Amino acid sequence: MKKLTHYMSVALFASVTLLASCKKSDNPIPTPQSPDASLTIDENNPGTTNKDYTVFTTDSRKVIEVRSKTANNDMKRVYVYKTEKSKGGTASAYVNENVTGSKPDDAGNHYFAVPDGDKNNYALKISVDIDNDETRDQDKYYFYFTKDNNFDVNNQGNNVIYGPGTITLIYDSKLTHSTKEQKLYSICNADQDAAFDLTSFNKVSTSLNGSSQIQIGTGADLINQGNQGDVATCTSFRKGWDRQNGTTFKKASSGFGYDNATHNNLETEFNSGINFSPNAVDNVALGDLYIAKLRGENNYAIIKITGITEGTNNYIEFSAKRK
Repeated sequence: MKKLTHYMSVALFASVTLLASCKKSDNPIPTPQSPDASLTIDENNPGTTNKDYTVFTTDSRKVIEVRSKTANNDMKRVYVYKTEKSKGGTASAYVNENVTGSKPDDAGNHYFAVPDGDKNNYALKISVDIDNDETRDQDKYYFYFTKDNNFDVNNQGNNVIYGPGTITLIYDSKLTHSTKEQKLYSICNADQDAAFDLTSFNKVSTSLNGSSQIQIGTGADLINQGNQGDVATCTSFRKGWDRQNGTTFKKASSGFGYDNATHNNLETEFNSGINFSPNAVDNVALGDLYIAKLRGENNYAIIKITGITEGTNNYIEFSAKRK
């Protein structure tokens, strides 16, 4: 591929509909005015080349847009390719997209012809159907702005003027449920619950009976200390928790990203994370990230420690997310 020395900007502007089967739609829908994701390549605004825009989605359809702007080159065609990646797998081979409104070149690869009046500033917009398959990780769309020659993504020669601009759709893996400023209290605090349910993001009732034995309500995934009937130790604040209901925990690596984590990321990190003793997480610190495998199932949550308060009112403050 021709080495890019200019900034890329992608915006999809021609109304086309693309089915998940990669076949033409018999009933294309109108393309909305505003895309869900857009990217621009602009030779007058140099910067990173081969730009990629990532969208986390559980929708049934997304509109993606790619624009290329150049004063010194005449763009003639736009080719769209796609790769698919299954969960835990690698990306598939490139597939040329037969999108409504495109036409085949002499080699059978479909493209959009750039009108003469738009040869220096052209945008292409397409609607794509979302797979939302639990086994599917992502689809990636590639937009190549080329000369007026047949184009093969595996044998590009010097045909590419700008591109690829890529838009990646991450399927069914965004952590859509979240909670902030939750508190896991010390089991020894009076009248405050010291257990938490990571499936509902609710506190679970706890108490100590007259013999200082721990009483736990239903649905807890973690408790500040102990199991049902254990005698609580209240000589100091335990900065950690014991697991409940088969939920297990591992500490994420220091470079793991909380903000953009996906369900697939959590599973991968859990499988490579730092092990704890079978039942306990101890010595938590501000900023620590812990991944929970919920109740022995293939379902994960992530916990971020946001505060630790000691004194008469002891608690660990945290945020959490799950799918």
